[in-house]
Amino acid sequence: MFSLQGLENLIPFMLATGQESKLSPQRILEALMIAALTGAISVYATQQVIAVELEGIKKEMSKLEESVNQIRGDIYVPRFKNGESL
Repeated sequence: MFSLQGLENLIPFMLATGQESKLSPQRILEALMIAALTGAISVYATQQVIAVELEGIKKEMSKLEESVNQIRGDIYVPRFKNGESL
């Protein structure tokens, strides 16, 4: 059979006291708190990066709209004026 006797020190949530080995709720709670904090920081940083990129996209869209309107103004020739054909 497989024994964890030599590996007990490598498992982070195991608490070895003499001949006994048991899970440590305090260690599990610490790991969960670290994971939650790391996740929250990652989500916040990702959100900030996406917000900056989105702002850049909005600026580029505005420039593109201005260019399209300029081109449309340069090319478009009205065919009717006050309801009459030109």
